[in-house]
Amino acid sequence: LTLDQWYNIQQNVKKVAVPFAVVAFFISWVWIGAFIFRNVFVGVMVRNFEDISDQLKELDERAKRQKMFRRQVRKLQAELRRKRREAKKRREKIDSDVMNSSGEGSLNAGTSFCSSLSTGTSFSSQLNYLLQKDGTKVDNWDKTIVH
Repeated sequence: LTLDQWYNIQQNVKKVAVPFAVVAFFISWVWIGAFIFRNVFVGVMVRNFEDISDQLKELDERAKRQKMFRRQVRKLQAELRRKRREAKKRREKIDSDVMNSSGEGSLNAGTSFCSSLSTGTSFSSQLNYLLQKDGTKVDNWDKTIVH
């Protein structure tokens, strides 16, 4: 198949066998061998290119998924920041309403509200009062607040 010194080998075989048969054999041997070798070589190359192409597609898909994931994370982080700002404003409003509802706005009213948050005593009644005062309809405050 490598055709190294094939002519010398052909000449030596011609001395022993029929020259026409030797020539036909060597031509067919070289042709079939080269054909098979080329096909194997091309097949290996095509297979490698397909593998590389599949790897590149997989990397592209992974990059797209990561980009989409990052976009979703940024969106969720922005929504979380917005919710935290809303909750902070709401807490500040509730604290100011509690301070104002005590009549004098003393520090004791604010601390009693904070202590009711930690202990859970009379918190529901205070929260219902404040939310209803704000115009929020309350249905089982601990489960659903309907605006």
